[in-house]
Amino acid sequence: MKRTGILLSIKPLYADKILKGDKTVELRRVLPGLEPDEIVLLYATAPVSAIVGWFTVNSVVTQSVNLLWQTVGPQSSISHEEFCTYLQGREKGVAILVEKVFPINTTETTSLNSLRQLYPGFHPPQGFRYIQRFKDGGKKLLSTLPIDPD
Repeated sequence: MKRTGILLSIKPLYADKILKGDKTVELRRVLPGLEPDEIVLLYATAPVSAIVGWFTVNSVVTQSVNLLWQTVGPQSSISHEEFCTYLQGREKGVAILVEKVFPINTTETTSLNSLRQLYPGFHPPQGFRYIQRFKDGGKKLLSTLPIDPD
């Protein structure tokens, strides 16, 4: 497995659905540069404010909004109306297909305060942030997480 990827800010409701396996597609308005086997760290926004798990990428699909709904709509765990509202104004949408999911049982070492101790001045991304763009290439962050490089 590649130890590169993104830190993704996501509402706790949707992070939980991914961790439970109910949501196997994460929709995005902007295409993150991801390849199969890269990792996506799930940063659950407030009130959780912590990395709650991660998943490996199966594939990334970019399609017209209508075709994307037909392709992955049911796997996105949202209604058609929510889908259309989220992608309103976009010609194309992006779907990150989830491969394997790995919950983190404790948010103690992955809380916002802990992240700020690792990286002073850290602010969670609005959408996503490439792990490689952390000051040390994300080495300190990845070393705190139960991520097996195999």
